[in-house]
Amino acid sequence: MPRVAEAPELERIEMDMLVSAINDRYGHDLSVFRETCLLARVRRAANELGFENLSLLLAHLLYDERLFRQFLRAFGDTREPLFSEPAFFLALRKSVMPVLRTYPSLRIWNAACGRGVDAYALMALLDEEGLSNRTTIYATDMSEDAVQEAAGGRVSIGDTSVSRFRNTGANRPLTDFFTRRGKWLRLRPRLLQRIYFTTHNPVTDDGFNEFHLIVARNSLAVYNEPMQARLHRIFTESLSPLGFLCLGEGPHEGRCRSDGRFVRAAAQAAIYRKVSF
Repeated sequence: MPRVAEAPELERIEMDMLVSAINDRYGHDLSVFRETCLLARVRRAANELGFENLSLLLAHLLYDERLFRQFLRAFGDTREPLFSEPAFFLALRKSVMPVLRTYPSLRIWNAACGRGVDAYALMALLDEEGLSNRTTIYATDMSEDAVQEAAGGRVSIGDTSVSRFRNTGANRPLTDFFTRRGKWLRLRPRLLQRIYFTTHNPVTDDGFNEFHLIVARNSLAVYNEPMQARLHRIFTESLSPLGFLCLGEGPHEGRCRSDGRFVRAAAQAAIYRKVSF
């Protein structure tokens, strides 16, 4: 597979042109990503799409909307497997599910859902806890292609681990929630129908509902400081009173720790509860 050429100064010029052109042509502002993350993701997407440098990629993106959708899909793919970081799901099960059980209906937002694996994992956990029938998960991503793929409910066997699933505290077999066909697992239809997949551009779109739980693992860490502040505001305003916000571990957690409206709800995971409005 061709590799993106290593020429830092030239590549920086190409990157600036690429970001500017994508914003002008398609209205997607990639400048809100941290520079190191932006460079790594653009390089990876260019390689996956078969372009040896960013200038060639840009020339084709400007005139090929379908290629741009493929680029955006590759750019945003975090490649997380099903039930990644089992400790997070275990903490969710122990610290959040008992509270969610007290509500007659539940709305959950899975932001930056990518291929949908977190949405599938959440629904499996909710089903085991007896909450799936009263829950709607809104799974959003900036990539239309990613959303369409996620709506299919499929995950590769290679991205699945029974041991990871067991480490989430699960007692039922994985086949209670997924069916297997060839090299794929598919979330059972009764669970998939409880997930609403749609596009959401965090740069331009605000919140769109009130949620009891927002799962945004690692979605803040990829952005620069102003964008992190914007997302923190959107998530805070979108949480119901006493709602839960789930983030990935990292420095970006500081916004919740220093925000008097939140308290940490789990010792072993970055799960925060909104206690003041």
